[in-house]
Amino acid sequence: MTKRQDITTAAITGLSDTIKRVKEQQALLRAKRPAIAAMVKRMKRKSFKSLGLQPFVSHNREYSDERKVTEDLISIGVVINSLPGFKDKRLVELLGEFMDADKEQSRDWPAGLNRDFIFWFRQHEERTWIKVCFYVYVRSDSPTCRKVLTRVETETVEKPIYEIVCD
Repeated sequence: MTKRQDITTAAITGLSDTIKRVKEQQALLRAKRPAIAAMVKRMKRKSFKSLGLQPFVSHNREYSDERKVTEDLISIGVVINSLPGFKDKRLVELLGEFMDADKEQSRDWPAGLNRDFIFWFRQHEERTWIKVCFYVYVRSDSPTCRKVLTRVETETVEKPIYEIVCD
């Protein structure tokens, strides 16, 4: 077999693996369609329409160090822009819809004046999670939220510098 044939065979094998993985993801998303739809329905309630929510869905297969197993993670994400603050009544009501999660977390991103609210829902079978993420940005002129300098850190980074020395 020539080098060109080896490359072609490797490319076809890689493509076959990708197609197989996509079909598995598609089957999982089809099987979880009711659960995904239920989560999206919570977001689409009439009172939240003014937030202009546009959910997007993705799938990952991740290894859990904690449980030493591979798990499927279906992520539903929503970006919410230009809120007056994180205590906005619509946001508080929306997040309240997801307080029955198995796990919750939030993460601040001060540079962008945004906060991620993340809710984890374990599905009935052991190895599938649905993660609902709200990426919330407040307006730069927010009356209630602002970026405040709390400290300055100085980093010293050692960088090795080399040169060629010949005898």
